[in-house]
Amino acid sequence: MRKDKYRLGLFLVPLFGACACAGAGGGSVAPGIANPEIARAVGKLEHVTDLNRNLSPEETMAGFQLLGADVWEDRESFVVLLKHKSFFVRHMAAKAVSGSIRKRQYVVPENDPFQELLLDLALSDPVVEVRTDAIEGLGELHANAACGTLVSLLDSPLPGSPKAMSSDKDMSGYRTALYLATKHLACPGTENFFKQPGYMDLKQIIEVYAKADPAKFFGDQTREEERADESLNHMDPVENFDEFLAYINHPSPVVRNRMAQSLVESKNPEALGPLLRIIESDPVIQVRDITIRALRRFGDKRACPTLRRLMKYKGLGENIPNTKNPVTPEKIHRNIEATMDKLECEPGGK
Repeated sequence: MRKDKYRLGLFLVPLFGACACAGAGGGSVAPGIANPEIARAVGKLEHVTDLNRNLSPEETMAGFQLLGADVWEDRESFVVLLKHKSFFVRHMAAKAVSGSIRKRQYVVPENDPFQELLLDLALSDPVVEVRTDAIEGLGELHANAACGTLVSLLDSPLPGSPKAMSSDKDMSGYRTALYLATKHLACPGTENFFKQPGYMDLKQIIEVYAKADPAKFFGDQTREEERADESLNHMDPVENFDEFLAYINHPSPVVRNRMAQSLVESKNPEALGPLLRIIESDPVIQVRDITIRALRRFGDKRACPTLRRLMKYKGLGENIPNTKNPVTPEKIHRNIEATMDKLECEPGGK
């Protein structure tokens, strides 16, 4: 499962040369884009190529401006952005398109230009993050005509260019996105694709997580832990719901965290109760924080009263000893507020 997929400024893949796509050139205001605000945002982002630095506040705001734009009102602008020469602009545009579709449950006709552009990115973009975003967008588009292409990609050992894969983690995220897209579209012939030798069963996965050092797991992982992640990602969260639920109170915070994320991905309404217990009572603040953020994907407004209650608490668990990724009360409260905004919780409501 891709972690924190909407986070800005932390990208793991380098820019591999220029894209073959046509697009706007550089400059402080990108040409060819009808909406001047979007054009200015693109002008601030199109030269981002140093992936080892965080975005500046100005660049971060420009990124959020693209993610929050009304894709349907600015369709023509986003058609240009999906062809842009900057991988970062293509990446943000693909996220904005899929996010807007997810919010509106828009069913796209077969000849829709977004479907054609996303399919082109999924097949040929030189940067794996852009390919992955495009594949996720196709799933959200209900683009059933893309099934043939997506299934053929599942059978391929690598994307078209080996350069697109810079690490095992990129490969896992890419293939997981393909799997979820084909599942979302109910593409025929994919039911047993990941039920093949080489992946751990749930008992083996739990054994790996239980031995993991929590202080390191919430940062860098060992190859065995990444393999456990990959195996878990390929399990059907609905089919395995009861098994995941059985481990939600495991002594290891690593196990509890990964099981909580699997419950989120199941989108099973019955999972809300266990997830709310985690954010209210887990003794480890990292587990609470990650689950609070994951509730944005779960999308159930019944979480609002619990989130409002948590805003009044000062103590929300202890940090893992020696962790490189401590969570402060201020940070978790900001994440609670962001989750409440995403769920459109009413201020002071019940």
